[in-house]
Amino acid sequence: DLNVVGISTFNGNMDVNADIDLGDNNKLLIGDGNDLEIYHNGSNSVIGDVGQGNLSLQTTGSEINMWNKADGQFMLRSVSTQGVVLYHGGLIKFETLSGGAIVRGDLEVTEDLQVNDNLTYLIMLKLVEILMLMDLQH
Repeated sequence: DLNVVGISTFNGNMDVNADIDLGDNNKLLIGDGNDLEIYHNGSNSVIGDVGQGNLSLQTTGSEINMWNKADGQFMLRSVSTQGVVLYHGGLIKFETLSGGAIVRGDLEVTEDLQVNDNLTYLIMLKLVEILMLMDLQH
């Protein structure tokens, strides 16, 4: 065992072939200005971008996923050639497509909703279709 008290400086790669145990609120600090922090605060696990620039997730695979480890259900799934899917309780609720998006379930809008298509025309077509069906039934 190696027991070091204080600061240790390594000028080469450090290979670790076991766990690195850090207590609550002890941070893994990365970058010249400690710009990236990874730690557990006693209640939550935190990845903190506290410096300049953005926090970017990159993959050489085709997906970035977030899921609940307890039940294995997806929360978010981002597939490079298929879009982004958001889940609630394991069910798909929002999904992006090449031509737009799908909302599965109710959509509550608390402010103005702008529709950039001739929605009135589409509603009128549907109304005419309903009236024609009603007329055929009588």
